[in-house]
Parts: sequence; structure tokens; C-alpha cells
Amino acid sequence: MVSEKLQGVSDLMPQVSIVVPMHNEEGAAAKLIHEICSAAQSLDAFEIVVVDDGSTD
Repeated sequence: MVSEKLQGVSDLMPQVSIVVPMHNEEGAAAKLIHEICSAAQSLDAFEIVVVDDGSTD
């Protein structure tokens, strides 16, 4: 029963997760995300996870 419910969910999940750690990178964040999206165009599905821990910018 659980596997039947998860079967449809797996189609919505990204195939690749790109984790980007950042610290005080406000100026570079948008450019980096744009470059990742350009490079990952061949992927069917991906997600970008930006991790920040206490930046001051």
C-alpha cells in the first residue's frame, strides 16, 4: 500500500540534487545558480539546494 502511494511521488522528485554551500556570497549567488542551470540543462530533473550558515551579507 505504501509503495503504491510513493510510486507517483517518485515521478515528481528530482533525479539530481546539487548542494551549494555559501558564506557571505551575496554577490556571486545569482551568477552561480545561473551557471549551474546552464550546465545542468541535459538533466531531466534537478534541484539546487543553497546552504547558508550565518552569513552577514
